[in-house]
Amino acid sequence: MRRGYTLIEIIITIAITGILSVGMFKAFEAITLRSEKAKILTTLSIDSQSALDQLSLLLYDRAPILLQECNSTGCSSLDADINATILQWYGTASESYQAGDYSGFVDMAASDKSTKTLSTPNTSIDTVIETERQKWNNPSFDATYLALTFAGAFEDGDSAEVNLSSSQNNNNDIVLSGTMPSRIYEKYYLVDSAYAVTRGENVDQTKNSIINLRKDFNV
Repeated sequence: MRRGYTLIEIIITIAITGILSVGMFKAFEAITLRSEKAKILTTLSIDSQSALDQLSLLLYDRAPILLQECNSTGCSSLDADINATILQWYGTASESYQAGDYSGFVDMAASDKSTKTLSTPNTSIDTVIETERQKWNNPSFDATYLALTFAGAFEDGDSAEVNLSSSQNNNNDIVLSGTMPSRIYEKYYLVDSAYAVTRGENVDQTKNSIINLRKDFNV
């Protein structure tokens, strides 16, 4: 005749089962956590790559010397150590350049700095304006929305930027307004847009920087 289990055997069996259950639960929890971490990291990687791709597209048409870093005290070139939280830059009028509306080069001999007149062959600001009106869907867009910066003035930074007049002498001459930079160079960029990105550590600072950047282009 087979005898039944003793109380000790039952208790030991329950204890072993409990220990195995706890181990299995811990293992399942670890697997679940690893799975969630992998999912989050994958999503973060995709989002980061998407943001970088968008940023690289915007930076592709930047005016190189106007790429700056900013903090609460102001802006400077990227090589300065100012603990910046904001990156800002101007974008070139790439559609007008691609359409052949301006050459991007100055005839130094034919230009007259005293009258703020630049001779730039194969350039028509009037045609640029028409292209820009279509780009921004703004029929009131004029030359005051544009700025010009000389490509060779790397040591001058944003002081190499000048504004355009709303008039043009002829198809080869463009008239500038405001203070002329101390030097002019053969190559220049027309800029028609302003951008700013931030890590978001200082909302007020970011807001003020972007507002000031927008004011430069009357938008």
